[in-house]
Amino acid sequence: MSASNGKLIRSAPYFPVADIVRKNMAAGEEVRLTTTLGDDSYPDWHPNNGHIVFTSNCDGDYGLYVMCTDGSDQKKITFGADNEKYPRWSPDGKAILYQSDHSGRGALYVIDYSPSASSCRK
Repeated sequence: MSASNGKLIRSAPYFPVADIVRKNMAAGEEVRLTTTLGDDSYPDWHPNNGHIVFTSNCDGDYGLYVMCTDGSDQKKITFGADNEKYPRWSPDGKAILYQSDHSGRGALYVIDYSPSASSCRK
């Protein structure tokens, strides 16, 4: 669960999987942002623009994805057979910290990734 500007993003159960939802706290409305056949979870707001990083296993193994805050333009940003979870943007928004079992056990990794602010509507 992550909050920004009066909006909350979280993983919500949609049997048999979980999807990412955004809730406008003032209006109380909730919008489903992902509808994949996998579990979408661990969302985090980008600190400076309209992006969200999250984890999904929609193509088998858990990987990292980025999307616009309206759910559009979903892109996979890690490509391996390793389970990558728990992404968090760096404070400057230029990198993502995450956990992976790449080394055979859970360890922390950093990927440089700075999305273009112009690629998403705010």
